Amino acid sequence: MAIRKDETSYSVIGISKHGVVKRYMHSEGVAKHYSDTGYFAVFVDGKVGVTQWLDLGVESQVDTGDEQMKVRVRGKMTLYNTSLPLVRFLVPFRLFLKVFAGWSGFMDWFGQKVIKRMIVDQRPLPVEFERRLTLEDGHLEIVDHLRLDAGVRVSRLGRTPCATSIHVASSRYWQKEDLDVEGSWQATPSMIEELNRGETLEIITRISEDGEMVDSKPRGERGAEVCAA
Repeated sequence: MAIRKDETSYSVIGISKHGVVKRYMHSEGVAKHYSDTGYFAVFVDGKVGVTQWLDLGVESQVDTGDEQMKVRVRGKMTLYNTSLPLVRFLVPFRLFLKVFAGWSGFMDWFGQKVIKRMIVDQRPLPVEFERRLTLEDGHLEIVDHLRLDAGVRVSRLGRTPCATSIHVASSRYWQKEDLDVEGSWQATPSMIEELNRGETLEIITRISEDGEMVDSKPRGERGAEVCAA
């Protein structure tokens, strides 16, 4: 985890979750909040991939100085389990607890297996991802690079401000409707086409005390700028 605090902002970066960001800003008596929980990609076969996953061996670099902090993380998307086990297996699970709840040793073993299956074990997808963050007084810049390997295609790509892909009891599980909530960002059809052609999609996000600016483009080309307050 990387933390930076200055006169007008406080930022927290989750490095082991590939650069998820929480940033709190205060300017001229007005408090603002920016959140970025990473990318969710919906593939043409219906599967969902995420950049936000627990990667204790993440490739990362953090450079700190008096005037700015720079963070780089790199990895791959992983397959996200969109099923809701307790919805499908609620009755069998309750029967299981009635039978085995008194066996503490077995329940400890079972709990570790569930944690390993739902959180630790990952199924990487052929989608490379790199995030570079630069933090300085009053400003945050995020530069993301995404590239698909041959043989996979996405139908939708976006970021949400508050979704989670980590399976724990208190989590608010991600749902496809999260891509449509206020504060979310989605790639345009032309960006999806560029990504599916194997080009590197570069997405630049700049956050200041005044709002957010997103400039999305494939590597080496000039892209259209989209501004949001």
